[in-house]
Amino acid sequence: MKASLRDSPSEERILEYKGRGKLLLENKQENQAIDYFQKALRLAREIQNVSEQCDILRLISKTYQSKGFLLLSVAYLRQILKLEFDNKLPTSKTLGEIAFIFQRLGQLDNALTYYRLALNNPPIEKETVILNNIAGIYESRGNHEKSLEYYQIALDESRDNGDLQSQIETLNNMGVIYMVLHQRDKAKKVYNEALSLANEIGDSQLINTVKANLKDFEDEIIEN
Repeated sequence: MKASLRDSPSEERILEYKGRGKLLLENKQENQAIDYFQKALRLAREIQNVSEQCDILRLISKTYQSKGFLLLSVAYLRQILKLEFDNKLPTSKTLGEIAFIFQRLGQLDNALTYYRLALNNPPIEKETVILNNIAGIYESRGNHEKSLEYYQIALDESRDNGDLQSQIETLNNMGVIYMVLHQRDKAKKVYNEALSLANEIGDSQLINTVKANLKDFEDEIIEN
C-alpha cells in the first residue's frame, strides 16, 4: 500500500510538497503554491537541511516575484543569504538576485551595492550578466564612460570564457552608447563584430536585433 504524505519520511514529504508547489506555481496558483512551499520549509528546518531550506526559500522568493511583491521576495532571499553566510556557502548567486530586484524597483544604489558584493564573493555566478547590469545602471544615469568601462570588462570576461552570446549582447550594448556619444566608427565596429558572431552561432533573434541597430546606425548617418 502506497504511503500517504503523513506517513512518509520527512525528506520524501519535503520533495512531495515542493513538487506540488511547483506545479501550482506553473498553473499561476501562487497562494496555494506558497502554502506547500511553507510546509516543505518547516520540515526542512526541523531536520536542519540547509540545502533544502535555501532551495525552498528561493522558490518562495520566486513566487512572490511572480505576484509582484518584490520587497517580500528580497526578504526571503536575505534569509537564504544568512544561511549561506552561516554555513560558509557561495553567496554570489543570491547577492546577484537581490541586486536585480533592487534594479527592477529603481533602487539603483542598493542594486549597485549588491552587484559589487556579488563580484567580490567568488565563485561568481553569471559574472558577465552582473557586469552588464552594472553597466546598464550607469548608462541609465548618463554616466556613459563608466558604463563602457563595465561593458568592456564584461566583454573581456565573455571572450575569456568563449561565451559568444554574452559577447554579442555586450557588443550590442556598447554600440548603443557609442551612438549616443556620436562615436560612429566605434559603433560600426562593435555592431559589425556582433553581427559576425551572431551569424556564427546562427541565432536569428540576435541577428535581427543587431541588424536593427545597424539600420538605426545607418539611418542616423543619412539624416546627419
